[in-house]
Amino acid sequence: ENLNTGVWSHHVYHRAGTYDLTVAADCQGEAIGSKTIRDAFMVVKPITGIYISVLGMDEELALKFSIRNNSAVCSTSPVVLSVTVEEGSHLQEMRLHFGDRNSTIVKHKNFTIASPLAWNVQVVHQYSSPGKFRPWVEVTNPLHTRRSLTKTQIRVSDEPTQIVLEQRRYLMAMEEEVTFVAYACGGHLVYNWTLPDGKNITTVDNALSWSSEEVMDGMVGVSVHSRHLLSQEKPNKQWPK
Repeated sequence: ENLNTGVWSHHVYHRAGTYDLTVAADCQGEAIGSKTIRDAFMVVKPITGIYISVLGMDEELALKFSIRNNSAVCSTSPVVLSVTVEEGSHLQEMRLHFGDRNSTIVKHKNFTIASPLAWNVQVVHQYSSPGKFRPWVEVTNPLHTRRSLTKTQIRVSDEPTQIVLEQRRYLMAMEEEVTFVAYACGGHLVYNWTLPDGKNITTVDNALSWSSEEVMDGMVGVSVHSRHLLSQEKPNKQWPK
């Protein structure tokens, strides 16, 4: 005698979610057992309508710097990127690419609910090099990964907006050598130095060492060019006697 039996059931889910399955059996009206399978069904709503925008940004960003470990660390003012997912469930993570070879991963727990079906997240980023950048985003759920590109192009100027001229000195046999270091942020920088004896020297290095066997009393100045455009001059440091 075959005591095995089975049953088929059809059901249509209308809302995204994770559902348990419970099966109960009875014989002639008497319950003989039940079994529950946790998270038996996952109903996922596809991701649609991804929008990425830049909030409150200047038309062109300037690079500024702080001096750390004898080098200039360049960065723009903070840029706020806003990503909205119009519809989608079971979002797992979002990878936001800033367009400058940097990216960040935002977990779903950091998203905020923008409406009953929409999600939003805001990310802050600072650019460290000149150029034109167009951020894009990848959003993933168990069904698929969807991508979106911002319509706004972020432009970071390659023209220096600030220059700091620093003097270093150390003694050498029979003469004193003085090193000047210019700190600036930008692209393709060229440094034009004016020495106390009136000589002009152009370098692509931001440091200049100079010495003289004669006593000098003068001024040293530097101007910085970006792509052949004079940007700014830093007034002179007193040459040591």
